[in-house]
Amino acid sequence: MLTTRFTLLCLLTFIPTALIAAPKEASSQTAEIIDIYSADHFNAYLPKEKIKTQIRLNGVYTPSLQGQCAQETKLALKAKAFVTEYLKNAKKIILTEQTQDENKILWATMYVDGTNLSYVLINKQLGRKLPAPKESWCS
Repeated sequence: MLTTRFTLLCLLTFIPTALIAAPKEASSQTAEIIDIYSADHFNAYLPKEKIKTQIRLNGVYTPSLQGQCAQETKLALKAKAFVTEYLKNAKKIILTEQTQDENKILWATMYVDGTNLSYVLINKQLGRKLPAPKESWCS
């Protein structure tokens, strides 16, 4: 009886930990950025899958290059230039929390040398946090 309880305790302790940890590793992968369309939209090569794909950033929206006003377009160009420079010196790019939409675009959280790029854009005021009502970049 004591052996059965001990076995059950071991199973309840170790199996859930293994199950929780496994998807985390399986759902992340490295990426090599090929082109930067905008501050939150990229073309990338995924070495693990040996494919090229489009990537959009989770958790942030950035001004559009086809802005509704000159101010938005100017800010979009500034954000794209920042991301281009930021990624130029990157040693490691990791994608997590990946989902693919109906257009085959991969939505992911991108970590550049351990830092979440979406948070960097938000902190630099080059992007705004999602999910939130999208506000105009024109004021």
